Amino acid sequence: MISLDKQYKTKDGIEVRIYAVDGDGDYPIHGAYRDIVGNWNMAVWTREGLFNGHDGHCLNLVEIPQRIKRTVWLNVYENSYLNGCYYDFKIDADRSAGHNRIACIKVDIDCAEGDGLDE
Repeated sequence: MISLDKQYKTKDGIEVRIYAVDGDGDYPIHGAYRDIVGNWNMAVWTREGLFNGHDGHCLNLVEIPQRIKRTVWLNVYENSYLNGCYYDFKIDADRSAGHNRIACIKVDIDCAEGDGLDE
């Protein structure tokens, strides 16, 4: 379902602005898309983001995955029996460290939501 708290583009990658998601009738999503010359064109979509109700239309809405940007601290062990533990603060990583920790590394994450997940 289309939401104002998410970003969208068209199926063909065209920039979109969504103004309202609570309109009446078959096309409650109101917004605009930018054409090839840079002008904004008003448009309406179904609740599912379909333009003119057609499933394969190039102006159908596609959600733009949100970027995940954060820094975490990761304890590293010689034997990898302690996996999957990261901490938002180094002090927390230090407090939770096992006796055979060999490093505590700072990891800067910058990826799209869903990257690396099986589809």
